[in-house]
Amino acid sequence: LETARLQASVHAGLEQVRAAYRRLLRAETAERERLARDLHDGAQQRLLALGAMLGTLEAVTDDPAVKEHARTCRAELMEALAELRALAREVQPALLVQGGLGPALEVLAERVGVRVVLDVTPRRFSREVESTLYSVLCESLSYAVDRAHATRVHVRVGHEDGRLAAELTCDGTGPRDPAADLAGLSGRVRALRGEVEVAGGPGEGTTVRMGLPCE
Repeated sequence: LETARLQASVHAGLEQVRAAYRRLLRAETAERERLARDLHDGAQQRLLALGAMLGTLEAVTDDPAVKEHARTCRAELMEALAELRALAREVQPALLVQGGLGPALEVLAERVGVRVVLDVTPRRFSREVESTLYSVLCESLSYAVDRAHATRVHVRVGHEDGRLAAELTCDGTGPRDPAADLAGLSGRVRALRGEVEVAGGPGEGTTVRMGLPCE
C-alpha cells in the first residue's frame, strides 16, 4: 500500500512538472511570435526607411564625398537588415506559422549546404507541437552537418492514430555518442508527452526519432 501511494505521488509530481513545462512552452511560443512580429514591423521597417533616405541622398547630392559616404552607409545598412531578417527567421519562421512544418523545413533545408530529402505531411498541428518539432529538427539537422559531417539527410514527418512521428537520418562519420550530445532535445518533447530516441556512432551516421501525441 505504501509503495502504491509513493508511486502515485511520484506520478502526480511528474505530471505537475510536465504541465508546468507545457505552460512554459506555450508562453515561449507566444513570445517568439511576438518578437518575430516586432522585428518585422518595427526594426526592419525603420531600416528600410533609412535605406530609402540614404538612396535618395545618394541620388540628389552633387558632392562626390557625400555620395560615396551615402553609398557605403546604405550597403552596410543592407547587410544589417539581412542579419536582422535571419535573426527573425531563427526566432520564429513566418512560414512555420503561416504554412506549417513542410514549407518551413523546405527553407531550412535550402540553407544547410548539404542534400536534404523531405517527406513531410501537409497536416497542421498545434502551435506548441509544430514549434517543438521544428526546434528539435533544427538542432538535429545542425548536429548532422556540423558534428556528424553528413552529406545527405532524410527527414520524415508523418501522422497516424493520433500521433506525430518524425525521423531524421543522416550519413557521415558520426561522433562517438550522439545520444549524449543531443540529450537536450528530450525536455521539450517529454513536456508534450512525447519521446525522443537517438542512435548512431562512429561510421554509422545518426538517427533521431521522435513521437508526439497530436490530437
